[in-house]
Amino acid sequence: MTKLYDCGIVNFWWGSNFGAILTCYALQETLKENGLSSLVIRYLPSNRRKSYIGSMSDQFAQKYLEVSPSCECYDDLKNLNHICQKFIVGSDQVWRYKYFWKCGATVYMLDFVDAQHKKIAYAASFGNDKFEAPEKDFRVIKSLVKRFDNISVREHNGVSMVQKLFGMNAEHVLDPVFLADKKCYERLLENSDCNQKNFIAFYILDKTKETEQLIKLAEKKYEGCGIIDMIKDKKIENWLYYIKNCHCLITDSFHGVCFAIIFNKPFVCLANKDRGYERFKSLLEMFGLMDNCLLSSENLSQSVFKSINYKQVNSVIEKYKEKSLSWLLSALYEPKSSFVPTPQDYDDLIDAFIYQKEEDDKELQKITKKTKDYILGIKRFPILKREYLKMKILSKITFGNRRNEYKKLRKTLKRKIKFWKNLEKTL
Repeated sequence: MTKLYDCGIVNFWWGSNFGAILTCYALQETLKENGLSSLVIRYLPSNRRKSYIGSMSDQFAQKYLEVSPSCECYDDLKNLNHICQKFIVGSDQVWRYKYFWKCGATVYMLDFVDAQHKKIAYAASFGNDKFEAPEKDFRVIKSLVKRFDNISVREHNGVSMVQKLFGMNAEHVLDPVFLADKKCYERLLENSDCNQKNFIAFYILDKTKETEQLIKLAEKKYEGCGIIDMIKDKKIENWLYYIKNCHCLITDSFHGVCFAIIFNKPFVCLANKDRGYERFKSLLEMFGLMDNCLLSSENLSQSVFKSINYKQVNSVIEKYKEKSLSWLLSALYEPKSSFVPTPQDYDDLIDAFIYQKEEDDKELQKITKKTKDYILGIKRFPILKREYLKMKILSKITFGNRRNEYKKLRKTLKRKIKFWKNLEKTL
């Protein structure tokens, strides 16, 4: 790639989830509206690379996203440092351990980003009120989060979690879907092939007895309207059409709720605790819409379909949008913060670096504790260089078996130097 970008974006855009894809699209368009170019980084778990081809996220990306070539190993990610000036992770549940660790682990802590580039978390979400990482992984995660220049979170409780877990400050901001101009979504709607009228829509990810009961109540409330199950249509433009044009939306999807609010539609939210209740609670409390959120099957009746004062809601959105956008642009333009690692940070960062290399190719990097202890810290890097030069000279002035031994040692040292050179850039 020869084009240079202001920002590289890392999130879950590649998944089969409408909200994740539209979150990425909204962030890209928001940056574009503010004169910044961005590159969406294509880094997928190895078990998702084949299924991604031809998927709805692949088709959407080809039409609407500027995506990097496939990054299939740590070195591919490192090369992005040459074409992106700053890096953003977010939004969505990019910091929920059970999601990000199996999808790239430390990649979502921007471990591949060199020290001279800014690292920003925008509207990162932990999903719920607990961080699920075990101690051995948390130590590595904490060391990487401490390298961030700016952190913002999507939920109120995320602010205190960042402070408590990592000793860092964080700002509460809106999901990117609220930042993008509505014209961005109108462009998508132009490519919808829907023409249905007079209907109610439901988008339910986890169907239960309660959801079935609620749909029946909606049929009575909106008598004469058709019913559309949005889960059956895999086209994102159509998904938006159904929300924008329905009489009412019934959903247990966080981003389903977000777009109902954006399009000023009546909705009933079935908060899904397994998918992260805090996300719904934080969003709906912010806009004064908790009455539109159901947690149980108690008192299910037509009274759950409440009217919404969108004039008031839109006023709140504008206030938070201004604040959130101001935070994002300040984070991108203000000078980079200085981070001075402690000895413990070095140890943890080395663990993170080794982990990622071993994940790429376990045969390529086999670093034992003895080896790590011997060359622990960047201070040992010059020693390796001197040893390498010594072996290089000796391999040229000796003969036979001794020469072969020196050449073998030289190759080993060269491999170690390359390893520490990459790590030095990261630190």
